[in-house]
Amino acid sequence: MIKEKFDNTNGIETFYEKNPVNHAKLKSYVKNGYTLDGFDEATKEFIFVPISDIKTDFECFEGIYYQLETPYQSFEVLPNNLIVHFFQHDSQEEMSAMLRYSSANGNFQSLGKQIVANTYILRIADVNLVSGSFYADTETFPDYTQKVQKLIQKIRETYNVSHDRTLMSGSSRGATGAIIHGALGGYETLAVDPILNVKYVPEHLKVRYLLFDFIPDDLSQYISSLAIATSQKIRILTSSGSGWTYGSLSELNLPNLEILDIAVPLPHREDTARHAGFINRILSYHVALINSYFYEKWTSKIDRSHVERLNNDFDIFLPNATGEIEVKKVGNYLQIYQESDVFNRLSFKLKTPLEAGKDYELLIESNAPELQFYLPEFNPFFQKPSSIIVTTDGDFVTQRYQFRAKRDFIYVGVSSFSIPRNKLVTIKSFKIREIK
Repeated sequence: MIKEKFDNTNGIETFYEKNPVNHAKLKSYVKNGYTLDGFDEATKEFIFVPISDIKTDFECFEGIYYQLETPYQSFEVLPNNLIVHFFQHDSQEEMSAMLRYSSANGNFQSLGKQIVANTYILRIADVNLVSGSFYADTETFPDYTQKVQKLIQKIRETYNVSHDRTLMSGSSRGATGAIIHGALGGYETLAVDPILNVKYVPEHLKVRYLLFDFIPDDLSQYISSLAIATSQKIRILTSSGSGWTYGSLSELNLPNLEILDIAVPLPHREDTARHAGFINRILSYHVALINSYFYEKWTSKIDRSHVERLNNDFDIFLPNATGEIEVKKVGNYLQIYQESDVFNRLSFKLKTPLEAGKDYELLIESNAPELQFYLPEFNPFFQKPSSIIVTTDGDFVTQRYQFRAKRDFIYVGVSSFSIPRNKLVTIKSFKIREIK
């Protein structure tokens, strides 16, 4: 730790460019791996420490400072997700180094309660230079981005999170970090109004960053050079009403880049107020898109553009396909196909409902004798009649079920566990008759 007096004690402003001697002294500290981390009121001295010695309760991994939030809700049957959140700038004038590197307000503390279950949130502070480097590599931390990628990989492996269930997210400076690491790691990314060209940041804001000449004014070319081939999208949420950020996007060249111009009403003030106003006003949309990305992994659009009916060899209607099981009518037959091991069910709606207390016979002719049918109930879960194979005709087998209905039924179900994988199942007939 080093303590030093300067010719004024006007907080962080002491080191702005308008005080060139102080500005140069701070730069020399930065080049030697130090940062500003406090002020001694008793002696009127500024406190400089190696970045590795800053006061913080963040965890540290190879120079990367982070917090990990475990899921607010967790269920064993669901896969794990990971959101990597990068901090926006809102505390540049703080004497605390970690507040400048992270955020007093923009850390999305309530996010965990608003998102899909089984989601871990990894918050990464921008611990570089004096107030961060917009998560870019610098001569003082040349492998910064690689260390962040290494941390993300470590968290993914520890909590068994797949690449396509990992999402980069952030606003303002954090959006820049999200884009950098979305491009570098090929991850899905949601970035809200990123700052890509600090040259055009309003002067009263730019001086607070204390970047010196350690990063280029325009980060677009640097970020574009990091990109790897990926099928994941980088989506930027922005507004043409926020001119100094929107105009900087034109030089960004990334695979699968989507720029969404959101025409939300903004305050009629200077650009920094419009920038902050935009971030705050689309916060709910930002969260909704995070949830949408993860829920889309479970969502399939069921095609109902052409509804067909089965012939009189079937006492059921053509069932809807599921996200995992293909169903279609081919000629006079019903065909079923699945590859996935994910548990699912098919429900066959009966043309004539079954009545409680009556005896029935179910005859099914197919090329898959392993199919197991049941009658859905609430309690117990299902009524599962036993089947008897009565005839075999080439590749086709007729199964017979005889049972007494315990309640009224309008559906017959089949579990995906009994549908053979990677085999085209063909059903020639599906008949039900009442036994008098």
